[in-house]
Amino acid sequence: MESIIVRATPFLRLPYQFDVARMVSELDDLLRLDWKAHYNEECFSGSWRGISFLSPSGQFQDITLGNPNVEEPLKATELLDRCPYFASVLSTFKCTLTSARLLWLRPGAIIKEHSDGQMGYEDGNFRLHIPVKTNDGVEFVLAGEQLVMEPGSCWYTNVNHLHRVVNRGTTDRVHLVIDGLRNSWTDELFFSLAPKEELLASPSYPVRSADRERVLEQLRLMGGPHQDEIIEQLLASWEDSTDRRNA
Repeated sequence: MESIIVRATPFLRLPYQFDVARMVSELDDLLRLDWKAHYNEECFSGSWRGISFLSPSGQFQDITLGNPNVEEPLKATELLDRCPYFASVLSTFKCTLTSARLLWLRPGAIIKEHSDGQMGYEDGNFRLHIPVKTNDGVEFVLAGEQLVMEPGSCWYTNVNHLHRVVNRGTTDRVHLVIDGLRNSWTDELFFSLAPKEELLASPSYPVRSADRERVLEQLRLMGGPHQDEIIEQLLASWEDSTDRRNA
């Protein structure tokens, strides 16, 4: 029997439009803080920094992701009380959040092409981007397609696909980046926007060795009682996807 290849959905625009002026007003106050350089140092050049509204430690400079297999929820950082509108944006999503960060890409900065491990809806989680500040010189390419994200819009991005970003403009690019866990509420939302089989399909190309090492290092940083089990499952999934492509 001939196999049927289902095209994976690399991104979706969600039906939300947030108040740009209110986000920018709160952001301008936060830009005075000491933002943390992104931990994936080999993945970018220039200035790429972040702060967190929710983090494993409760510190706003902790921009690591929460471990979805650890029962303890993320802790609100001091920024959440300072930013009531951003807090209301986060409350829109009726699911468990595993990170909520502002990521700041300065002019001339480049996020090199890479992919992330187990960060798509097919893995039971998802990443959202909400642009707060951007410019026409920003190029965000995901799965070979350039996404034009207007301020205040909301996008699901399956970062298991290859993606890259460059800020060719003269002004900053700041996104609210949210990670969350799939549940019945998100299923109803996502499956109303794209076929279920496409949302749950995996990318058809392998995860590169450099990306694998980076993902494994991030999992080790996250820690937790299920760390070894998660790493074992991830390694098995990579091996299985390679076997399917070679079959």
